[in-house]
Amino acid sequence: MRQYLVRVGGGALAALLGAAASLGACGDEFTSFGTEPGQGAAAASTGGWVGGGGAGGAHSGGGGGAGAAAGSSATGGAAGAGTAGAGAAAGGAGAGGATSSGAGGEAGAGGAKPCGDDCGACGAGDCCVDDCGKSCVCAGGCACNLGCPAAPCAVTCAGNDTSCEAQCAAGGCTCQQGAQCELTCKSAPCSLECEGLSQCEGECAAQSCTCQSGSQCSMTCKSAPCAATCQGAGTQCTAQCAAQSCTCEAGAKCKMSCKSSPCAAACQGAGTECSAQCAAQSCTCEAGAKCKMSCNSSPCAAACAGAGTECTAECAAKSCTCEAGANCIMTCKSSPCAVSCKGVGTKCQAEIAASSGTCEAGTSCALACKSSPCTLVCKKDAACTLDCAGYGQQTSNCKLNCEDAPKLVVCNDGKSVACNANCP
Repeated sequence: MRQYLVRVGGGALAALLGAAASLGACGDEFTSFGTEPGQGAAAASTGGWVGGGGAGGAHSGGGGGAGAAAGSSATGGAAGAGTAGAGAAAGGAGAGGATSSGAGGEAGAGGAKPCGDDCGACGAGDCCVDDCGKSCVCAGGCACNLGCPAAPCAVTCAGNDTSCEAQCAAGGCTCQQGAQCELTCKSAPCSLECEGLSQCEGECAAQSCTCQSGSQCSMTCKSAPCAATCQGAGTQCTAQCAAQSCTCEAGAKCKMSCKSSPCAAACQGAGTECSAQCAAQSCTCEAGAKCKMSCNSSPCAAACAGAGTECTAECAAKSCTCEAGANCIMTCKSSPCAVSCKGVGTKCQAEIAASSGTCEAGTSCALACKSSPCTLVCKKDAACTLDCAGYGQQTSNCKLNCEDAPKLVVCNDGKSVACNANCP
């Protein structure tokens, strides 16, 4: 933890203590205070602010110790050569004393300083508190707490180990590569952009949230509509969409929820691991992704496609589709639900509800009738079973139409029918 040892005079102490109490993320770093001006010898042992050596540097007015030129309230004294005192902040034995109230010398080597109201001018290791205007920047390597007194406010937290807590309003919040950010939206609209390799927690509102490749993101929607996108390999992303779509792209690991319908969810590409909610829209898992998709509110369609795709999905008052070599487990949340299994190598386990199912050539299907009537059409060269538990085998309530009729079997278990397949 950086420590700022600040030398103040008289009434300035109460004001500084009050300011420190409101510093947020930076406030705990202001922990001790130095001596009154003119006591350079004491400063050598108890610590000056940033340039405190044996000669002592002046901070907010007044002279340093031995070897220091006398300073006015506007100008800090120039510190002479000396060794750093035991309490020197960040080890800074410096050339020149810094000043917080007026012109002064530069901070000593290794010293750290608050930056007043210009966080974009911070140096590495500095701590800055600012109320933004239309736009605000936290410079690379700084620790910043950026508030928004009134919209609009746009915020950029620069990369390179920046630690940034900020508010945006009617503008965008951006967490650049390598930064650690906590970004909130004071008033909509707000967009959120978490750039690659960042650690980013934030809100979007009536705009989009984006987590770029390699980042770790937690993104929420303050007010609809919100779209959320998690991009690329190495990305770990928790996201919320509302009245828009949630997208988990190739190689990302995503957990996506729907705050308010309608929400579409798409999990895309090899290496993707995706848990998603859709609502009054469709859930899609494709191209080698591993997906678990649920329906938050009906109607929901679910589609799983592509070789290597492993998909658990829920449809409601719509169709469930498994195709192009996918391996699917699909359930029906509320009827009616139709089922379609297509493509050579496709494996489909699904529920039909008050509707029909079709298994195309080259597929392997195990379907169950959740609520009658249920009809399954098993095309030639498909392997199909239908569970008619509670509805009777080959009745008007539950029937399998086998195009290769000689291969139709009514199973001995009293509930199943098979076509070109073994009984369960």
